[in-house]
Amino acid sequence: MRIFHFLYFSVLFLSTTLQAQTDLGSFESVLSIDNNTITLATTQATIKVEFITKSTVRIRAAWDGKFEENEPWMVIKYDWPEVLFTKTETDADLSYATNEILVKLTKNPFSIAILDKKGDTLITGQQNSPIGVGFVTNDTIGAQFKLDANEHFFGFGERMDFLDRRGKKVRLNVGRGQGLPHVIGAYNPLEANYSPVPFFYEY
Repeated sequence: MRIFHFLYFSVLFLSTTLQAQTDLGSFESVLSIDNNTITLATTQATIKVEFITKSTVRIRAAWDGKFEENEPWMVIKYDWPEVLFTKTETDADLSYATNEILVKLTKNPFSIAILDKKGDTLITGQQNSPIGVGFVTNDTIGAQFKLDANEHFFGFGERMDFLDRRGKKVRLNVGRGQGLPHVIGAYNPLEANYSPVPFFYEY
């Protein structure tokens, strides 16, 4: 089973107002490499690629160039040991590889793919998409990745409606509500989340 843990995107929350979206643009330059973290500039955002372990990578984007401070809710460990990786660059893409995974960054338009050591694709951006792999609107930060025909996933908190989230629109809702009846908190319990976070398992 492959595990995809998205920490900088609200995964698959697609806005209906496409014209107001700003994607990641195109690759411009590598700003810095600090221990396990590579910081990149695109025409629209700043990207951080951080190798947590040789088989785990954390990717974040900030359209204003400002990243949130470390917090204890979604990430509880930040002091990871050094991870050795190599860099390969062509006119079309930029790749960083450990002995377990390869992170391939397509330059124009900017997109992300992660491959295992055999060269099999674990996750990749949707090609020819008008909104790219990541986007921001006035009130939404989102990501879009390609699913193969036989791929499915579950997660987004403890829910009571569907196990397989493929093809479903998920609203992350928590709380007991404000109206009657108080037993169910004046909302549909099938749509409630015990702990709604943008985390899911793919299988």
